[in-house]
Amino acid sequence: MRAWKFSACAGAAVAAACAVTGAAMAQETQASRTPVTVFDSGLEPYTAYGRAQAGGSVIVFSRAHLSPFGNVPEPTTPLAPPAAIAPDLGPPVETAAGATPATMQQPRQVRSPAPAPPASTPAITRESAQAQDSGAPAGKRYVDGIYAINKDYLLSYPQNLYRILSAPRRFDRSDWITTALVIGAGSALFILDEPLRDFWQNDVKSGTTGDISDGLRKFGDSQNILFGSLAAYALAETLDTAGMVDARREKSAALLTLQSFLLTQGIITGTKYISGRNRPQDTDDSFDFEGPSKGDSNASFPSGHAGSAFAVASVLAETYGPDNPWVPWAAYSLATGTALSRIDDDKHWFSDVFFGSAVGYFVGTTLTRYSPFLERNNLTLMPFNRGDASGVGLAYKF
Repeated sequence: MRAWKFSACAGAAVAAACAVTGAAMAQETQASRTPVTVFDSGLEPYTAYGRAQAGGSVIVFSRAHLSPFGNVPEPTTPLAPPAAIAPDLGPPVETAAGATPATMQQPRQVRSPAPAPPASTPAITRESAQAQDSGAPAGKRYVDGIYAINKDYLLSYPQNLYRILSAPRRFDRSDWITTALVIGAGSALFILDEPLRDFWQNDVKSGTTGDISDGLRKFGDSQNILFGSLAAYALAETLDTAGMVDARREKSAALLTLQSFLLTQGIITGTKYISGRNRPQDTDDSFDFEGPSKGDSNASFPSGHAGSAFAVASVLAETYGPDNPWVPWAAYSLATGTALSRIDDDKHWFSDVFFGSAVGYFVGTTLTRYSPFLERNNLTLMPFNRGDASGVGLAYKF
């Protein structure tokens, strides 16, 4: 029995290591406004201002390449002529006593090699107009076609499963720090599972919490997610094929939700079988692990409802969050409520729902990052400034 306890704890640590990469990858640095010089289809330059991860200016050759710089507004004037106002060089640099301050010379301005026809605003391509009409995040362009038979989507099932299971091989320092924090929190919950369960069942649970749990539990039910995602995709594909609306983003969200749910359930079901942890309603010992076994009473770790709920929530948050900041709040709140409903039902320990939620979040964020429905053949110049090094990077998305 003690051997099973030890192996179960080790399994929990492995599950945590696989689950936390999404949190590390999802962190974003503070962006700053950056001048972006864009050439339209007639090679006429104009200047707009977007957002980038570091200061400096960037040159791109179509609006389709502006994705790293956020929602860049349409320009109202062409690129400034050579007699433009000199750039602000900031406050003067203090010099040592007795030294003569250096004089900054005005940089020589070079005319654009492009011809000088009458200034005009850049043409908006059909693809960029469709992306704007569909409400897609700035810079994200979705491919055309029937998504359910997309070869890249079908192949992404084994590809994403491999990415998830092999994620620790690609961990950097930040990922390992996040992994350590999650394992530490999960280990603390393992120790506190019994007193937390007693507190909830004796002091929190009531008829009201039971009614709320009955509603929230549906958000994590496998049947609801499976048929809901398929129905959403069928509706979106029908409307998109008929030309009634541009529903490419909705088709992507529906199929990624389906894949996220299936992969999450596959990982969680395998972990349930290996650990064989008994549910709190069947034992008073939170370390009651039976090892490899099959059944409902010993299928507590980790929580499938919590994993499914966070798998769905992360896909919706990653897909719609950039344009609708309220979506992540709503999605993750529902997912958290679903996880707590399993505590209220006395079906899971706190550590069960914690690790299940982490697995679902990691799977969902990984899938959306490698979405096969986004056009990725973009060549982009991006500024970078890391420590003493600065310059322009060439990025090719594929």
